[in-house]
Formats: sequence, C-alpha cells, structure tokens
Amino acid sequence: MVASVANSKRDERHNTEWSQHFTCYTLGSALGWDEALRVWFKFRDLLVEFVPMTDGVDCLHGLREWVAFQYLNHTLQDQVKFYASPAEQRANRPLNLDTKVDGLGLEIEHPILVDAPFTFGSIYVCLFGLRPDAPRLERDQLLNKINTSLTRDLRRFVLLAAPHGSGKRSILLLFAQRYPELHCIDVMLMRNSSPNDALRQHGLDICGKESSLSEDEQHVILIEDAQRNYEDKAFWKALITEAPSWLPSNIRFIISASHALESPIELQSIRTFGRTDFLLSDEEAREFLALPGVGLPEKMKDGKDKLAELLVRECGGLVGALRVAVTNLSKNFRSSPTPSESELLSYVLSYDCLECMERCFCRPTQPTSSEFLMKCLALSPNAVPLSPKIAEENKECFMILKKTGVLVQENKQLVRFSSPMAERFYFKRLVPRFAHFDPKSVRELITKVLGSLSASALRASVDGSHGFPDEITFRQQLMKGIALNTTYTCSTCPELPRVFPVAATDNRGVVFFVNASQKWGLEFFVDGGNAQDYTSQFAPGDAMPRSKWMTTLSLTYAATPRG
Repeated sequence: MVASVANSKRDERHNTEWSQHFTCYTLGSALGWDEALRVWFKFRDLLVEFVPMTDGVDCLHGLREWVAFQYLNHTLQDQVKFYASPAEQRANRPLNLDTKVDGLGLEIEHPILVDAPFTFGSIYVCLFGLRPDAPRLERDQLLNKINTSLTRDLRRFVLLAAPHGSGKRSILLLFAQRYPELHCIDVMLMRNSSPNDALRQHGLDICGKESSLSEDEQHVILIEDAQRNYEDKAFWKALITEAPSWLPSNIRFIISASHALESPIELQSIRTFGRTDFLLSDEEAREFLALPGVGLPEKMKDGKDKLAELLVRECGGLVGALRVAVTNLSKNFRSSPTPSESELLSYVLSYDCLECMERCFCRPTQPTSSEFLMKCLALSPNAVPLSPKIAEENKECFMILKKTGVLVQENKQLVRFSSPMAERFYFKRLVPRFAHFDPKSVRELITKVLGSLSASALRASVDGSHGFPDEITFRQQLMKGIALNTTYTCSTCPELPRVFPVAATDNRGVVFFVNASQKWGLEFFVDGGNAQDYTSQFAPGDAMPRSKWMTTLSLTYAATPRG
C-alpha cells in the first residue's frame, strides 16, 4: 500500500502527531484514485470507513491515533481495542497494537473491528454517513419525496445524484430507519469490480435474470457510488431497461452517485434527486449548528449569532462543508474556554479553515492554468457567461468541478461558484502567495498592489467605446496584486458585503477583506462609483468590533483626460 504523508508545511503549521501519518484522503475518491489503497475499519455500530496505510510499515498504533483523533480524545486512547473478526471480538482477543496492518481490513466486507467508549463530545465528520445513535437532522421533506416516488408513484428506480459531502449516505441510512417495513439492502459498488457480482452477493443476479429474494417482503436495493461503474453500459441496460420485464414488483432500487454527468443513457430517464434537493435550507443549517454534541460547541453558541449566520452563508447549504467547518472550529479552539466571536469569525474566513475542505471541493489536476476559473473568481458572485471556446479549452477541469459541485451551471450559458466557501477555496489555489512579509500598513499594501498592476494587461482590455479597462481585468489584477504582496498566512475574502450584507446597489465596488494580524477592509471602484460606508458593520459591541487595528479604505479608479 502507499502511505499518505502530510505536506511538511502543513505538519509545521498544525503541529499534530496524527498529521505526520495521514492527510485528507477523500480527494482520491473524488478524482478516481485506486480504491485498493485502503485499510477498512468499523467503529462500534457505525458504517465502515477507511484509512490509507502501508503494508509492512504501519501498525495498529497509527490506526489507534486516527480513531482517537476522529471520534474520541487522547485521554480515551488507551481504551481503544482492535479485533480481526467478530469471533475474535466475542472471545475478547484484541490484536496487539504492534501488529502490522499486513492483510488486515483489505476488504470492506471484512473490516478491522474497533471497540472504544463512545462520546458525543467530539463527534467528527463521518465520511460515509451519519452516526445512527447521534443527534441528527431528520430531512423529512426529502425522505418523503423519495419514498413517494418509490411507493405511491410506483417507480421502480430513483437516482440520487449529488456531489461528495451532500449527505447521500446519510439519507440512505435515514430512509432505512424511517421505513422499517421495507427490507433495505445496501450494495456498495467498487471501481474495477463487476456491479452484477456485487448484487449477486445479496441474492440478485441482474444479468442472469435470477432472484432469490423473498416474495413476501418489499425490498429496496440501495446501490451506492454508481458513478464508479458508469462505463459498464451492459449492466445498466440490463438493470434499467430489461429487468422490469422479469423482476418481481416487490423489488425497487435507490441508486446513489456523486454526479449524473457522463452517466449511462438509461439513468437519464429515471426520477432524479439532484444537488439542489440535498442542499440544506438556511433554517435546516441553523438547526444543524444547534444540535447538541454534533453542532457548534456551547461556548460558540451563546451570544454569537453572527458566527452561525456566517457559516450558513459560507457553506451554501452543503452539509458536508458545514460539518467540516464545525469540526475545524472545535479542534482549533479546543483549548480556549471562551473564544470571542471575532476570533471565531476570523478563523472561519482564514485559509487554515479551508485545509480539510478537499472532500467538498476537490482539487483539479492543473487549476493554476485555468483562465476560466480566474474569470469565475473575478466576476463572483455573479454568474459567468460560458462561451464555447472557454468551455472547450477547459473542458476537463470544468467537468471535474461540475461533478464535485464546485461550479454550478445555471443554464447552458451561465456558471458560478456553488458557495462563498468554494470560491475562497479556489482563490487560495489559483492566486499563489509569494511575499515573505505582510505589509505593515494599509497604505503600504495599497502602494504595492497598485505597483504590481500590469499596465499591458489593462491597456489590452480597454473598451473602445469608453476608453477604460474592462472590470473583469481590473478585478483579476487586484486579486493577484493582493496575493502577490501578502504571505501564505494572510487570507483574502472577496466580496465583504456577502459576509456583512448592506443594501444592494448597482455600482458597488470590488471589496476585499484581508485577514491577518492586520484586518483591513478594502473597496475598489472601477471608473467611478459611490463608496459604501461599512463602519457600522464594525461598530463597538458588534461581532467584529472596530479598533485601532481595523481600517476601512475605499479607492476610486477613474479614467484621466489622458486615458
């Protein structure tokens, strides 16, 4: 197996023991890396999860650290035990912690069994669904729609097609619990494996047209990760087109996939619940944040309403992003008994909070060369016109970003970022940092930004009718200028009004919130405009009080008579 080793800079920044062994491993699933590079384990009655480990090198000590970090805390680490099989667990014969992982947990059907005390106090993101015994959102409306499609509308198939982190597996778990009269059979598809073989293990041979399932029960087959076997056209034709002619009517299917793009034509004809169906409403997101033991810790709730509102806006309804953001907040402030709301808001808007978001917003292979993504950043939060030339030049990158829910295509001509957090995630990657030191004053920052603007790029974009550079080019130059003159630890949040909304106007400038030891709000206007007064957003007693280190500056750019 291939070990997953964290980047040395990340090790230094987080200074945690577990990061020396593991890094965020869900990106591989999003981009289609080899599914075999996993050691599967099962924690109590939860669903099976995996960790990348190395045969002949890693031992159970490393797995114990991972489990303790994810689910418990280090004070309970010594109580964690591992078993090779259910029989060994019943006989209370735990594995020695020095045991190498060689051959253990290689198959999802035979995971390493983990026994440890359970606590709601440090619930962490569950990569394969919710914890059945923890507080949760019930998602009544979506569950009712899915059940109605299968039972009342008598549909044989339902497709759940939403990006990673949307909560598909949680919905499948809730569905099975909500409707106990239905016999739900969970079937997970694996890449480079036959989907028909996976179904045969549960008594259903689609290609052989045979079923050993009871005729006295109503069965619902829950097929997960269907996108892993989209290329098996014969199977999907046999299942969707041919099976209804011979399969008993008491057998139905819920098919789950991370996207419906490039799916077999047969899947495009069935009832589909897509990304927007899985998004949490603002009310549901606030309800999630208030859940005991699962949402925000109590020390982050009382009198800190703006923190919850910021998280709701930043995550854009994606439950996975909300879950990871809460987890990151809990970890970062675990040793702080009473963090201020200013500190919490600053952390949410920082790059450190984005480090574990790759599950929700995967990283394309070469995003830095994408003119298209830079245009999305420059025009955000407005939708971007999708010209045929740009779409073709960046087709691979564009398709990956659509599959993973980073970009949303509103119609055939317009595309935008799915959430402010997705936008900041890519701002961090598309606009690299080069400075060794941050500016000491806002004047120094502005001077350096103006000095780094490309005169040739601005001149090339001049509109003949107005004689002034176009706004997209100005925005791109400003973003690059700020990034060029600040360090890696200094995060930039485009569009401050989306964090602290003000009355909408037609001539709003480009706003940046530069968040480091200096916290500066900067507003730029292209060819004139009326400056907005943001001082009320930082008034005394507000979530982010104005003080001697808080400065708001507005600059207006206008064409001179000489051009």
